[in-house]
Amino acid sequence: MKLRRQLVLTVLGTLTVTIVLGFFLMAAHSGALGYGRLKMKMALLARTTGAEAAAALAFNQPWAANEVVDRLVTDPEVLAVVVDDREGDEFAGFRRANLEPSGPIAVGATKLSYSDYRVNHMIRYEGENLGSILIVGSLDQLKSEMLDYLLIAGVVCIGSLFLAWISAWLIVGRVAQPIRRLSSAAQKVSEDNDYSQRVKVSGENELSELANSFNEMMETIELQQVQLRKAERLESIGLLASGVAHDLNNLLSPVVGYPEMIAKTLADDDPNRKLLQVMQDSSIRAGEVLQGLLALARRKTASKKPVSLDGVLREVVRSPGLESRLKRFPGVLVRWEPLKEDCQIMGSQAQLVQVFLNLVINAAEAMGEAGGVLTITVVHVDERDEVVVSVHDEGCGIAEDELEEIFEPFHSSKTMADSGTGLGLSIAKRIVEDHEGDMDVRSQVGVGSEFRVRLPAVEAVAKSRPVPLRGQGERVLIVDDMAELRHMLAVMLKQIGYEPIEVESGRNAIAYLENEEVDLVLLDMKMEDDFDGLDTFRVMHEEWPQVPCLLVTGDADSARVREALELGVRTTIAKPFRKEELQVEIGEALREVA
Repeated sequence: MKLRRQLVLTVLGTLTVTIVLGFFLMAAHSGALGYGRLKMKMALLARTTGAEAAAALAFNQPWAANEVVDRLVTDPEVLAVVVDDREGDEFAGFRRANLEPSGPIAVGATKLSYSDYRVNHMIRYEGENLGSILIVGSLDQLKSEMLDYLLIAGVVCIGSLFLAWISAWLIVGRVAQPIRRLSSAAQKVSEDNDYSQRVKVSGENELSELANSFNEMMETIELQQVQLRKAERLESIGLLASGVAHDLNNLLSPVVGYPEMIAKTLADDDPNRKLLQVMQDSSIRAGEVLQGLLALARRKTASKKPVSLDGVLREVVRSPGLESRLKRFPGVLVRWEPLKEDCQIMGSQAQLVQVFLNLVINAAEAMGEAGGVLTITVVHVDERDEVVVSVHDEGCGIAEDELEEIFEPFHSSKTMADSGTGLGLSIAKRIVEDHEGDMDVRSQVGVGSEFRVRLPAVEAVAKSRPVPLRGQGERVLIVDDMAELRHMLAVMLKQIGYEPIEVESGRNAIAYLENEEVDLVLLDMKMEDDFDGLDTFRVMHEEWPQVPCLLVTGDADSARVREALELGVRTTIAKPFRKEELQVEIGEALREVA
């Protein structure tokens, strides 16, 4: 049964019972009042008539008693009056023809029957009992009054019930309407997964509070659905990036390693040296972008250490990526002045360079061929122990309705061919947040934009750059399933003074170590599906714990890499890498075990 019908029937039933019960109570009350009036009247007539007939009884004058009694003949409610003497014989009186017979009644008593009411009153004169007077009152008038009352009350009752039914239907309809709206909205949510449903709220009552709660719940669910879709997209990115990271970084590694080795063979003034440097820097930047993509999807950060902000920004303004943009837009002038006293940030230099390089390149592209001044400002706020880096441009600006979306993944106003993947600002903001900082933007269309990055500063510590150590012929085992990468590593190791040994799998590495000794192992992570770098290191750690091991991997932040580090791997070298980085890490590892 529909809710409205249930409510109407409930309300109408309640009203019906209430009205009928009230009707019967009023009828009973009216009958009691009528009976009380008749009883009082008959008692009064008995006393007064008896008093008037007392002298007639005393002097034995029946005719006088009849005169007294006959006065009551005109009263339609009096059916009979009988005066008896002290012996109980009838002395005077009258009886109407419609008087029904009844049994005797004692003197001083009353008797109520279906048709009449009888009262027998004692007649006394000067303290002497002279006889009694019986008066019989008719109930016809009382019954007539009751019937009239019942008819009127019945009509009123029926009219009241009809009005109550109409009122209940209208009132319940108004009450049920918001419930129907809630039900309809909930049904659409259930059947169509339409979380944009909202219920119109009117008035201030419990139903409006319920509607408000429903709307708030829908807003929360809709927001959660948006966040869930974003998370699913990021998860898809992570799965895609994780799947190709190993192969792409393996392919990028020779593009990073060989240009450095080739440059060593060229004269210092050879113009090809700069081309090789651009090739190497671009390949390294491609690897960092891929790692940033993984960081965006996994929400993991690289290892952190004190980083010079001056060094980060210097690398940004001298980067090949920015130089290429400035060549396309010669009207763009970059203005940056280092702080007199450099400050340091606890973080990853590669990730911070990625953040500010993204902001600076975006600013240059925003000004485009029209040109303008690109200003990089650094403010060190001592009282809050934070540093604020501002990147301001005089470009086209950002519309107000887009400001909230620019940090969303895949949101971009650029074309795909113009580096517009829509991930740059999203990755940059994620990196800043992972560094316990914040990023915001101010912009005005036609005037320009300002991106501000706030990062916590750390106390500057003097640190010397690790000096790359040359090897002394130590034997280094290279374990990698990619022949080109093994060959490049072998060439690098020979150039920095080590003796390389190459094997193509973890099982081959274990077999080699069972018969030969090595000083260090360079271990790839992703090799055979059933025996990868972590499986290999577990055996090495148990059988040859004294041999240091470095992971050379294209996915330095995977769960298995972190497990290997916890188990005892010295460090990781993320592909692609420079020869100098490899030389420093191997030298540090060998010096620790020396």
